[in-house]
Amino acid sequence: MTLQTIAGLLLALSATGQAAAGAAASPCADSQLDRQGSPQAMQDFDAAGNQRFNPLFDAGAWHGFLLPADAADDVGFTGPLVVAEEYAVFLAQGLDRLELSDASGQRIALASGETLRCAAPGRLQLRYRLPALELDLELRFIGPRSAAVRTRLRNSGTQHLQLTPRWHGALLPRFSSRSGETVAARYPRWQPRWSSDASSLHLALEGVDDAQALRFGSGAGYRIQRSEPAETVIDGLAYVSTGAAWQIAPGATHTVWTVQSYYLAGDAATRLTPAAIAAAFAASEKRWQHYLASIRRAMTPAERPLAIKAVETLIGNWRAPAGALRHDAIVPSTTARWFNGAWAWDSWKHAAGVALVDPVLARNSVLALFDHQIGDADTLRPQDSGMVIDNVFFRRSAERGEDGYNWNERNSKPALATWAAWEIDRQAPDRAWLEALYPRLLAYHRWWYRNRDSDQDGLVEFGATRHPAHEDEQGRLRFTVLQAARSPDPGCTPADTTQGYDCKGYDLYRRLQHSHPELQFQLPVIEAAAWESGMDNAARFFPRDAQGMPTLVLENRDAHGQLVGWSINQVSVDQNSFLAQEKFLLARIARRVGHAEDAAMLDAEARQLSERIQRCFFDPASGYFYDRVLAPETTPLPADRANRCPGTLLVGRGRGPEGFAPLWTGIATPLQGQAATRVLLDSKEFATPLPFPTLARSAADFDATGYWRGRVWLDQYDFALRALERQGRQREASRLCQRLAQQADGLAGTAPIYENYNPLSGERLGASNFSWSAAHLLLMLQRLRCR
Repeated sequence: MTLQTIAGLLLALSATGQAAAGAAASPCADSQLDRQGSPQAMQDFDAAGNQRFNPLFDAGAWHGFLLPADAADDVGFTGPLVVAEEYAVFLAQGLDRLELSDASGQRIALASGETLRCAAPGRLQLRYRLPALELDLELRFIGPRSAAVRTRLRNSGTQHLQLTPRWHGALLPRFSSRSGETVAARYPRWQPRWSSDASSLHLALEGVDDAQALRFGSGAGYRIQRSEPAETVIDGLAYVSTGAAWQIAPGATHTVWTVQSYYLAGDAATRLTPAAIAAAFAASEKRWQHYLASIRRAMTPAERPLAIKAVETLIGNWRAPAGALRHDAIVPSTTARWFNGAWAWDSWKHAAGVALVDPVLARNSVLALFDHQIGDADTLRPQDSGMVIDNVFFRRSAERGEDGYNWNERNSKPALATWAAWEIDRQAPDRAWLEALYPRLLAYHRWWYRNRDSDQDGLVEFGATRHPAHEDEQGRLRFTVLQAARSPDPGCTPADTTQGYDCKGYDLYRRLQHSHPELQFQLPVIEAAAWESGMDNAARFFPRDAQGMPTLVLENRDAHGQLVGWSINQVSVDQNSFLAQEKFLLARIARRVGHAEDAAMLDAEARQLSERIQRCFFDPASGYFYDRVLAPETTPLPADRANRCPGTLLVGRGRGPEGFAPLWTGIATPLQGQAATRVLLDSKEFATPLPFPTLARSAADFDATGYWRGRVWLDQYDFALRALERQGRQREASRLCQRLAQQADGLAGTAPIYENYNPLSGERLGASNFSWSAAHLLLMLQRLRCR
């Protein structure tokens, strides 16, 4: 909206607010998250690198607010925390604080009376009660770029009141609360600038471009508009705005509206009618009433606090379209430093969970990734047609013509997109949406077999794309030989960052493997393949003891012999189980949208793949499913390889959650399911005090605080419970869901929902306010009795 438009509409809203001021305020039901905090620096990090407070975000906004940690005589909401394209930083401790003076010019001690600071789902509220004055501030988001604060004053005394308002705010001078580094020292050329007119302030933020910490592109800014004129004095990074005195008769009220808007680079100004903000304020309340009603239909009263916290977390991580995000998306965590983008399998899980309360947002969060699905005409990687890339951020990569630091096309993510689409449609059927999405899902499904099946036997591996991180300018594989006393080949050069030698070429890599088996190799392709699995540092890919079967890189070539990507020499049971499930679900969708021939073909493929998983990935001796390591490339490929079991079962690396994927997807036989269930319920394996670690307790590499080597992730927790449910163990599943609520630190209180937890102590670990944890908590609460 333009400054002229907003000034006019807010002056009109002042009168509207006067009429509505006598209406009864909504009860302030407690949020399930602690929203209090007074930030001390732009990066006010906790020990794990999260912003240590939990602001209210809503409606897809890229900025959020807190309640002040203490009552004060100058009142207002703290923050804001803004997502500076890809990193969340606090701009201020309080950017719009109000103080009042009486007729004699004496400042009123607002905090001397009764005070209330309240966070409710979708809103923040401050109340001050003095003998002759009642002051109420309520904040709600009225759209993806704006939050509105309604300030209402009531003369509860018997004498006429004359009150002079003064609003003030200042940017935080410190950049880091850890180091004490100032903003000026870190960014000496960045000069945020205030400007003002009679009813608004504008803060120009553009001019800083730190790819790993802070970015405000051209046009980025922050606006504060009020429904009353004020005279503003700007002093560097601070301002003071003084309004005309308010005359309030006994029993009368006075209302002021303030809109705080955060605009990112590329945003267009919007125009609002005088009634738009009031209507949006009311619409926000109705939207949250709908969310909470959806929860009431699905959960018991004892479970609702957990469900409300999960919904608050998911909605708080909702980002409206901006930059390269063309649809609404749910990011993994606003408060974690690196997680303000949309990842593929994260988004599938977010969508499945949020579909319970907002199917439109769920569908959009799927489309946010499919917006960037690789097509046949893609100029950068046409060989990856059909692929959904790892993640999408505000800025695309340099290869795509921008300068994004976090955008990643080195790999994809596990095949759960169709599962998410089916879960959404189960909650809220939409045939047209499914019909439009079906060919894109099918193209993604077929991509796996074209680009991640190195021996073309119908079983896929995780791997990596052709990418500058994986190959040099001539397309030669990059690899490093570690801890080598001398160069293993004349073409290798000393490594810059490790003790070793950087080498290039797939043929050289294979030759060194065979001729010098004692050498240790480091390959970016293997790193990307682990990312593609979603289990970044899992022991199944990086065992501390290689057990004579190291993880190696294989080529993927098309029918014409052209290199299309890379695989690792490991056939993963979870990914093939996901693909078998996907075939079944794609067949259901195909029937629903009128593709009967596709459905018959996919059903046949699903049955064949399921039988092969049952036969090839289960170890009867230990009663569990494992990945398989492929035979060396020198071994001739058998003509009937599409029916054989490739390579060797990786039993020795320990049991991980990949092994219960065949159970929850419905692929395992009943006898296999019974055997694996015994492993899941064994206290020496997965039944730790907080169950279902990401590596069984018996494994040599088990580490209770290891990222994917022991920590408990709630997505895998949900999948384990689904595995039990498949075996008819509903009672055990509910009991273990209750244990989650009891043992996961802070889950049943007002602490944020975390990325993962220690399986032995229940300690919170990783990112705070984590979306897929919230999504799977909702999914568990739908099916089970968890409190």
